[in-house]
Amino acid sequence: MRRLLARRGPCILALAVLLACLLHPAAVWAADETSGASVPRADDATFGGSVRRAANATFDVLILRPTGLAVLVVGVGLFVPATILGSPGGKTPIREAWDRFVVQPANYTVKRPIGDF
Repeated sequence: MRRLLARRGPCILALAVLLACLLHPAAVWAADETSGASVPRADDATFGGSVRRAANATFDVLILRPTGLAVLVVGVGLFVPATILGSPGGKTPIREAWDRFVVQPANYTVKRPIGDF
């Protein structure tokens, strides 16, 4: 039974990615219709633009967001030694370290719109 599931795992993942790519444009179009946007965006003018946006969103959710979360965790771990080494210089080096190691990865992972690189 485990061998059967082990062989199906990559197939199920590929199917999930394919479904996400195919269904994402429909969700975007439905959101645009309910928002009352009368002017389409330039990248929505063709079907290829919608597929590109769906692929970007899928890549962002499956690859970039988990990587950003890992970078955030490592950044929090590196912030502690950076604070110890930067503390003789006052508060400015500590604020710069906080911004570099914690705030920037958090903004990239959490606040950035999906599919926006």
